[in-house]
Amino acid sequence: CWRATVYNRIYHPRGYVRPEKGGAMVEYHAIKNHVTMWNVAVERQIQVKGPDAEAFTDYVITRDATRIPVMKADGSVRAARYVILCNHMGGVLNDPILLRVAKDEFWFSLSDSDIGMYLQGVNADGRFNCTVEEIDACPVQIQGPKSKALMSDLLDDQVDLDNMPFYGLAEVKIAGRSCV
Repeated sequence: CWRATVYNRIYHPRGYVRPEKGGAMVEYHAIKNHVTMWNVAVERQIQVKGPDAEAFTDYVITRDATRIPVMKADGSVRAARYVILCNHMGGVLNDPILLRVAKDEFWFSLSDSDIGMYLQGVNADGRFNCTVEEIDACPVQIQGPKSKALMSDLLDDQVDLDNMPFYGLAEVKIAGRSCV
């Protein structure tokens, strides 16, 4: 990264190829014809975990959280959903991706706003038996027509990518590190 901006209170890479080496057009060519990796760590991960995680999550989103299946090791289920969080008047607060990584654990993946503090405030009285906190997870995006081949090589048959559904999740190891 040769330039960055501050987004969501952290540095966000904005350019990988310097202008004198072709700049954004080189990056565009790579994503259209090859494979790229984008640092999207600005997408904060807010974890809701505990016995009432499902009830709490269902309370704050406009979808039915009880219908979101738990992530399977083989990535065979759609364990993530696009969701909307509204205020008491129906105004949209945020529209994150919601991941259900365990029976009692959800992750809100959001690009901006202080929804983590909002969610903590919703449960300030402790009526739901769960914790709400930002976790140390660093998302990346692997994109481009060769991305599937790259991920197949990295995953070494841990997941059948040909049969992984849209919004499917799987826990895997890449270079000895646990990844979702």
